[in-house]
Amino acid sequence: GLTASGRGDYFQAAALYSRSISNAEIGRAPAAGKAMAYYGYGRTLCLLGEFEEGVEALETSLELQREVEPESVPELLRRTSVLGRIHLDTGDHAAAVPYFREANELVSTPGAGRIAPGDRLSLLRDYRVAAEAGADDDERARIDEEIALIVSEHGESPRAYDYERVTPEAVAERRAADMSPEEFRRK
Repeated sequence: GLTASGRGDYFQAAALYSRSISNAEIGRAPAAGKAMAYYGYGRTLCLLGEFEEGVEALETSLELQREVEPESVPELLRRTSVLGRIHLDTGDHAAAVPYFREANELVSTPGAGRIAPGDRLSLLRDYRVAAEAGADDDERARIDEEIALIVSEHGESPRAYDYERVTPEAVAERRAADMSPEEFRRK
């Protein structure tokens, strides 16, 4: 699935991840492999615009990861932040808050490893946007304080990664205008 996804063949990737999940279900793959297969399948489905089914697969991946390798903070962080961003991108800000909250807590744990300031700032800014809909004033104030601390120490760091926000509306608008993703971003 990973190779097909890397070359942009998301339908093939989804089929391969689905096969990996089936193999794991009948015991042909380790539990950690099953968690990874669900993760890849969920991400791929979201890239195809199948958000509901994709989120369900990603949540399954998160549950499996917690069972199989609860000490693997980077894997838990990856899954929680991706789920938060997908909910944010699809406009369900209140649903994004618990995932961003958990990701923010995971960043502070010893097993998280080194987190680039740009990545941390990106996570906090997304968390702050989601918090407008699903957090109280105290939580929003804490997020603002963490953002201010990072900015004071590192400046307005650019994101360590930059990705196109994909929402059903943005995809529909781009397709209606018959534009490539690159043309649409420049618009």
